Amino acid sequence: MNPVYYNWLFHTSLFADEFYKWGHGIVDDLWTTNWQDMKNIFVTIPPLDEQKLIADFLDEKCAEIDKLSEDIQKQIDILNDYKKSVITRAVTKGLDPNAEMKDSGVQWIGKIPEKWTVIPVKYCFDIENGSDPKTDYGDTPVYGSGSKSFKKCVEFKKGPTVLLGRKGTVNIPQYVTGNYWNVDTAFNTKPKGNYDLKLFYYAACSFDYENYSTQTALPSMTQSNYYNFKLPLMSQDEQEQIVTFLDDKCTEIDESINSKQGQITKLDTYKKSIIYEYVTGKKRVV
Repeated sequence: MNPVYYNWLFHTSLFADEFYKWGHGIVDDLWTTNWQDMKNIFVTIPPLDEQKLIADFLDEKCAEIDKLSEDIQKQIDILNDYKKSVITRAVTKGLDPNAEMKDSGVQWIGKIPEKWTVIPVKYCFDIENGSDPKTDYGDTPVYGSGSKSFKKCVEFKKGPTVLLGRKGTVNIPQYVTGNYWNVDTAFNTKPKGNYDLKLFYYAACSFDYENYSTQTALPSMTQSNYYNFKLPLMSQDEQEQIVTFLDDKCTEIDESINSKQGQITKLDTYKKSIIYEYVTGKKRVV
C-alpha cells in the first residue's frame, strides 16, 4: 500500500463522511471513531504501481492548483491593503488634493486639511459593553470581535451601530444596520454629536490599534482606549461627501475581492473533485 496514495484518499470529503458515520458521541466536538469501527470502512486498493502513479499525479496537479490559489490570495491581500489606504487617505486628507495641509498632532492621522481639526471619540460617541444573550435561537445576528455574526438570538439592540473589538480580533470594526446583539468581546457605539456614524466606522478601520492593544497573547482594548482616540473633524457636508466616496470605492474594491475569492473557491472545489475522481478510479492516469 502506497502511503501517499492513501493520504490523498483519506483527505476526500466522502471518506471523512464515512469516518464520521462510524463514530459515536453526543456532540460533534466529543465525537470519537475508534479503530474497531474504522477498520470496517471499505477502501479501494488499486495495484501498487497504479497507486504510485495516482499519488505522483495528484502531488503535481494539486501543487499547481495550490500555487494558483496562493497567487490569487496575494492579489486579495494587495486589494485589502489598497482598500485600507484609500479609507485612511479619505478620512484624514479629504477629497481635495489641492487643500492646504497642517499637522494634526496625532500620529495615525498625520497632516489634515487646514480647515479641519481633531476631536476625541468621547465627545462624539458613547461606547457600551456587550453581554451574552439569554437565548440561542431567534432572528437577531449575534456579533463578537471579528468580521461576521456567529449565531442568532431573540434579544436585540437597534442599529445602525459600529461594533468595536474589545478582546481577540480588535482591529476589525463592523458597521451594522438593523437589529443586532453584541457579546462581551465587542463594544457597540451610539452617536451623541454631529459626527457621521458611517464616517466613524471608516475612521475606526484606520485606528492605530497596535499602540493601544495590550501586549498579551489575546489583544484587548478598553473603553478608555477608544474614547481617547482622536478623530479628524470636518464640516457635515464634507463628512457626507467622504462617506459617499468611500461607499462607492469600497464597494468596487469588495466586488473585485469577492470575485477573486470565488476563483479560490472554484479551485478548491476542482482540487477536491480530481482527488476523488482519481483515488476512486473514476479517472485514470495516462
